[in-house]
Amino acid sequence: FGFAFSQMPPMAPATRRGVLPRAATAFGLLSMTVGFAAFREPWGHSVAMAQAADAPVNAAAFGAYLLRAIASYMPGLALGAVGYALYLRRESEGRSKTLWCLAAALFAVMAFLGPLMVDSAMGVSHAPSQIQAPAPAPAPAHLPHSGEVVLTPDRSACIRVADPRHPDGDAVEEGWQRLLWTSMAEAIKNGEEQVVMVFTRQHCPWCDRLQPVLQRAIAKRAAAIAEGSAVGGGLLQAPLRIFTYDAQEFMPVVQQFQLEGFPTILAFGRPGVKPRMVPGYLGDEDFERLIVDTAEAEPEPPKGARKKRRWFR
Repeated sequence: FGFAFSQMPPMAPATRRGVLPRAATAFGLLSMTVGFAAFREPWGHSVAMAQAADAPVNAAAFGAYLLRAIASYMPGLALGAVGYALYLRRESEGRSKTLWCLAAALFAVMAFLGPLMVDSAMGVSHAPSQIQAPAPAPAPAHLPHSGEVVLTPDRSACIRVADPRHPDGDAVEEGWQRLLWTSMAEAIKNGEEQVVMVFTRQHCPWCDRLQPVLQRAIAKRAAAIAEGSAVGGGLLQAPLRIFTYDAQEFMPVVQQFQLEGFPTILAFGRPGVKPRMVPGYLGDEDFERLIVDTAEAEPEPPKGARKKRRWFR
């Protein structure tokens, strides 16, 4: 349009004063009308933006939206060219020149910002970043890496219970670490169940490989007790309880035991039996041998106890 206007033959000042303002005004209104019709539904959401939101986020969708936006606002660009042509063909007088410049700038601003101003009043925006995506589903609460490995009631799988107040292992509350440690300490003190402590560390491949070994050991002990096939003395006929403690979540305990490698297993027997600590990974057979030996171990005599002297044989 700017080129066409620049190639027009010069007109008389009176003619230009009548024709050019009318043409610029009509073209400005046409630009805004075409922009609304091409890019929007009547007073509704942006069609192009709705399609872009529904389509997959990729280069093709973004390119289609960009081409649609350029085509929709092409009349405004043409109006800017008209304003530039008017500026080149402005009157020589100062007052007329200033009016031509103001008219061209005004129509260009109206063509580009008019739809956005209406959108602002209606509470709608063309900007892609302003599109509100569907609210994401609430993320599950972060569960600790520590807890007791518990067999489900149907004995089909094992879960990790970090907070004894939530036996399903689906939540934790403040103070779960203290309650977990207290539960383990009471089980050791009562001596009616065999307890095994396992210290692990996050992102430790050998710690991850040890988890199925622990689960199979718990399931095997539970099945033997249920079927009445458990043999042996000590705690072999008692339930097996395994507590895993993450190094980051129980750092004071790790420092107290002066642990440097993970995983580290600490197996307990009956009261009075010295716990046995084994660093590193254990397979099914080695782990079974560890808990059996610890369960059958005899308590050590109290310190300071003197053996009775035998005078007669």
